[in-house]
Amino acid sequence: MAHISDLQLKHRALIAGYPFRRIDWRPGARLTKPLNEARIALISTAGLYLAGQEPFRHSIRHDDCSYREIPDDTAIATLAIG
Repeated sequence: MAHISDLQLKHRALIAGYPFRRIDWRPGARLTKPLNEARIALISTAGLYLAGQEPFRHSIRHDDCSYREIPDDTAIATLAIG
């Protein structure tokens, strides 16, 4: 599992000062089977990508809304932030 301490200091500082929106997740979906039998996905706006994948483009109007698939066994240190 990733921890905030795995990030570079500049990224930890950015996250610490960011005014995240608070959302009450209780209306969200309920897990109906054991977690080890479930298929899950993490969707993030962090812009993470692997070496060899195309970086996110910042020149697109309203930003780049594409996605990158990152395998679950990927070492955090190998990720880049777009």
